[in-house]
Amino acid sequence: MSDQNCEKCGAKLPADGGPCPNCGVSAAETKPDTAVDSPKDPEARETGESKRKPRLWAAIGAIPGRTWTVLSKLPGRTWAALKAAPGKTWTLLRKLPGKTWTVLKAAPARSWTVLLGVAAATKAAPGRITGAWTSWWGSRSRRGKIGLIAGTASAIVAVGVAVFLFFFLRPVFVVEGVETEDAIVSGEDVVLSVDVANTGRTTGDYELRALVDGEEVLSELVTLGGGAEEEVSISLSGLDVGHYDVALADWPDLVQEVWVMTPAEFEIEWIQVQPNPINITSSDEADVLVRLTNLGEATGSYGLDVSLDGEVVDSREVEIEGGHSTSETFTVTIAEPGSCEVEVNDERLEVEIYQIERPKNGEKLVSKASGGSNRLKIKNNRDEDGLIILTKSGRDEPVLVVYVRAQSTCTVRSIKSGVYDCYYSFGEGYCAYRKEFTEDQVWGQFDDPMKLSSSYRSYTVMTLSFGGGSEGGLPTGEPDPDDSVDL
Repeated sequence: MSDQNCEKCGAKLPADGGPCPNCGVSAAETKPDTAVDSPKDPEARETGESKRKPRLWAAIGAIPGRTWTVLSKLPGRTWAALKAAPGKTWTLLRKLPGKTWTVLKAAPARSWTVLLGVAAATKAAPGRITGAWTSWWGSRSRRGKIGLIAGTASAIVAVGVAVFLFFFLRPVFVVEGVETEDAIVSGEDVVLSVDVANTGRTTGDYELRALVDGEEVLSELVTLGGGAEEEVSISLSGLDVGHYDVALADWPDLVQEVWVMTPAEFEIEWIQVQPNPINITSSDEADVLVRLTNLGEATGSYGLDVSLDGEVVDSREVEIEGGHSTSETFTVTIAEPGSCEVEVNDERLEVEIYQIERPKNGEKLVSKASGGSNRLKIKNNRDEDGLIILTKSGRDEPVLVVYVRAQSTCTVRSIKSGVYDCYYSFGEGYCAYRKEFTEDQVWGQFDDPMKLSSSYRSYTVMTLSFGGGSEGGLPTGEPDPDDSVDL
């Protein structure tokens, strides 16, 4: 039995010493291949070609695609050597990863022409071609082979890392939402609240560019770490009154409409007091009504202060939408009869406060003429109550004031002798504080003075009739409203 291998093709020689069954070279003709048995590769001499090739092609079969791109560009002599490679080698090639074959598909047509004929060429290749391949590969030292593979692998790893860093580790910014006020007041800033996220794996910078009606007005740089989120506020100032579309560049779907409004401006249209005049005999409370309007576009608040005779008695803050009006009611308490100034902020109103009381029939409201024997009989045939007023002739100060109810008669006794001017007044709603009628009041004066005299034997009885003719010095025409005295 012979363990000798053919030095040309590496096939096992027959035991009887016949020619190589693969390449046809006889055992006598075989000579050591200086390239394979080169002293530079002692391991090759020790192991032999047949033991070296299966491991070698397994390594070649595992080479990444980029290496095959290089192989496809090798000179024709090298490809000729590959054509002579054993079938087992091409079996390994066919089992290469898909990515490697993708690269092979992109190889030049000349290379593929060679590859397509590999299987057939392997069977028909002359021994010298196979020997040439064996000689070429065998001449490579183990260190050189490993260096070639390692260098190629390093290049592939470097490219892969670069691609990974670019596509998978770079920062990726996303604007998830933009919010702002729908309306602001002129002079205020438009504040955009922007939710920004970095969905990448590394820290990076992103420029947020604010647009107003499509024009860039402001930008802000944001720095975020990988996977971080942040709410960023962007303030836009100096916008005039009007409507605007506010957005961010590169994110047109997140546009916001903002209305810049004129500020609130308030005006008091009027104030009223109900009732007016006020009768504190019935109630000491009154309502103060205020009509307030907001002339601006923005909603605003306005303070109202209600004062009585300069003293603040009530206050309130009122909020009104732009362009709207409201009526506010304040209830105030009146202390005493008379006149009162009601003031709401700078608006003023005079209010009369009555004390409506109806005296008894014949009641003396002023009595400074007592001490005599004379009498005064008063007949009131009218539908209104009346006042009969006596003053000393030529003077305005009353010395006697008598209240006579409608459709009534009364007699006043013990009046001093003298000459008197006689006045009268009729009306409704007598005010005890003012000593006058508050409704439908009329005044008048008798044409002739009234003379009353008495002695120890006699006295004067003067009768005054109202609503029954002109006797007794009664006036025949309408009374003059100016004919009045101060009670």
